[in-house]
Amino acid sequence: MAKIIPKFYGKVQKGQLLIDDEANFRQHISTLKGIVEITVKNWRSTRSNQQNRYFHGPILDLICEHTGYEKQEMKEILKSYFLKDYKTIKTSKGEEVFEYIRPTSSLNTEEMCDFTDKVRRWAMKNLNVNIPDPDQISF
Repeated sequence: MAKIIPKFYGKVQKGQLLIDDEANFRQHISTLKGIVEITVKNWRSTRSNQQNRYFHGPILDLICEHTGYEKQEMKEILKSYFLKDYKTIKTSKGEEVFEYIRPTSSLNTEEMCDFTDKVRRWAMKNLNVNIPDPDQISF
C-alpha cells in the first residue's frame, strides 16, 4: 500500500517560517521518529489540470485531425517551436550555451496559457485551424 506524504504550505516573514495549517503540521510531525527529510522551497503555481486537458484534448485533437500527425508527435513539434530554452554551463572550455526543449510539465499557469495562446495563433495562421477558447467549449 502506498504511503501518502502530506505537503504543508506557509510563508517566510522576517526570516521565520509560518505554517498555514500549523495544527495538522504538528500532528504529522508527532507521528515521525528519528532522522527526517525537510525541503523548503519557493512555491510555484504549476499548470492546472484544466489547462493540461485543454492542450491534450481540443488543441492537439484539432491540429492532429488537420495534419494527420499522432498526438505525441505533434506535441513534440509544438514544444520545439514554442518551448525552446537555453542554459549556460561553465565547462573547462569556458561557458557553453545549450539549447533544450522544456517539458510542458515544467510550465506554470501563466507560461502554459502563453504556450497555448501561441499554439492557437500558429494553428490559425499556418493551418487555418480555429481552436476555440477553453471557455467556449466543453472538454
